[in-house]
Amino acid sequence: MASLSSRERVQRALSHQEADRIPLDFGGSSTSIIHVAAHRELARYLGIDDPEERLQSLMTQVVYPDPRLRARVGSDVLLIHPGKADAWTPQIEQYDDGHSEYTDEWGVRYTMPPGGYYYDWKDHPLKEGTLAELDRFRWPDPRDPGRYRGLKERAQELYATTDKALLINNPFGIWEQEWALRGFEKAFADLLINTAYAEALADRLLAWQTVYWEEVLGRIGPYVQVVKLNDDLGFKNGPLMSPRSYRQVYKPRHKALIAAVRERTDAKIFLHSDGDIYPFLPDFREIGFDILNPVEVTARDMDSAKLKAEYGDDFVFWGGACGNTLLSTGKPADVEAEVRRRIRDFAPGGGFVFATIHNLQAGIPPENIVTLFDTAQRWGRYPIVKS
Repeated sequence: MASLSSRERVQRALSHQEADRIPLDFGGSSTSIIHVAAHRELARYLGIDDPEERLQSLMTQVVYPDPRLRARVGSDVLLIHPGKADAWTPQIEQYDDGHSEYTDEWGVRYTMPPGGYYYDWKDHPLKEGTLAELDRFRWPDPRDPGRYRGLKERAQELYATTDKALLINNPFGIWEQEWALRGFEKAFADLLINTAYAEALADRLLAWQTVYWEEVLGRIGPYVQVVKLNDDLGFKNGPLMSPRSYRQVYKPRHKALIAAVRERTDAKIFLHSDGDIYPFLPDFREIGFDILNPVEVTARDMDSAKLKAEYGDDFVFWGGACGNTLLSTGKPADVEAEVRRRIRDFAPGGGFVFATIHNLQAGIPPENIVTLFDTAQRWGRYPIVKS
């Protein structure tokens, strides 16, 4: 097959068709990106001086990959991320003991220890778990113009001047933002003993996101190929919640959010959800998710061959390439063997976009990162070699 453009290659994968090769994603979503420390090491290893370091997430300290690194690995996807609200200015507070803290626009407090690699939650603004507290809470403005300033012009330029597929990032997941606003323990307890409150909070977050997507897709809906939604529902050894809780609280809100997105774009809808999410796959199929990410193949019940056989006609698998544990501790030969295995499982018939299972973290040897993508380039060409 003649060489395709990146956008054509991704669109074939999204249509469950084989292309010239499997599409590659490095930095094309907020979950296939790289920690600033790993980015510097990779650039140094490849002889790139003064790499461009644009922070994508203050909490996770990941950066957009330098364009030269994206070109080196052959990435086919570009990430579009809306801007910061005018009403909020991030202010990092440095303390004498070396740790730092900041508070986001929702009032969630974050902290990073001396020498740390990312921020953890420290404090959460919704402490009471009452409807009265929700009524008093100061919600950020989803129509704040800072979020959308220049967004349409940026998307139009990337669409016209590059051949890359464009992915628009989400602000948060409904369930994940409940964690942030309530804290882990209270958010889980709400599902069991304060369910009416959990649903009320989910409804308000759904309303916020509906306005957000109205603003975003009203500007760039014709230019993007993928819309990313988010809600982590799995541990490594099983789901975070029962299917019953998901079906009562989150499934109807996810369905409504998908409908709101589909009203405004023909782009495919991407769900990022870590861990073992196998019990939820019939629900995801029913409500209309098109793409699953990160496809954590090392989690229980998430074997790549099993997923492809059972759900290969229903979902595009975006990720599934190699976990950070193997990337951190394995040799290049181990990485190559793992990548080849996942390509053999996921790639036949299309419906696969190659990406890491997690953001590339500090401490991953750069030679393993290079091996990861070089192996995909070599062995990800159609027809896929089975041996």
